[in-house]
Amino acid sequence: MTLPHAICAICATTFEARTSYGICKDCWSRDRLREWDRIQSAIKYAHSINVPADLSLIHWLSILSDYRGCCAYCEQTTYSMIEIVDPLKGLTWHNVVPACRACSYHKRNGFDTAIKRVREYLAANANRNEDDISLEYLYESEDEEPYVPPLLHWFFRAGGD
Repeated sequence: MTLPHAICAICATTFEARTSYGICKDCWSRDRLREWDRIQSAIKYAHSINVPADLSLIHWLSILSDYRGCCAYCEQTTYSMIEIVDPLKGLTWHNVVPACRACSYHKRNGFDTAIKRVREYLAANANRNEDDISLEYLYESEDEEPYVPPLLHWFFRAGGD
């Protein structure tokens, strides 16, 4: 039985396709396969909302290289998704950037929504005093040990209150 031939999405060589991935054995890596899947999912989504989708794996890998694998917006967090900048232009090389989930959420809902939520919290708690402090979320029940977030273990072990 002969295997179908395919063209590698990275090096453009012809190879015998043993899987549905468009990557030859010389270019294969787990990270590239993950990005291939990410692009295929994004292309399906773009087609479902009727926008152009011509992003190739090599273009996406070059964009990731430009951003060093970080979010294009905050430039600190590792990216987790392909973000379409202008929805009307679609999934094209000159219209996508890597984004973390938090920046993508705030981009969709506006950072002003988060700022408004913080200001409402601060306004509601402006008149609090020491007697109003509640740490109920730290305790399961009175019989159990209190829950201490991992970053505070050093504080409680050192004898702080």
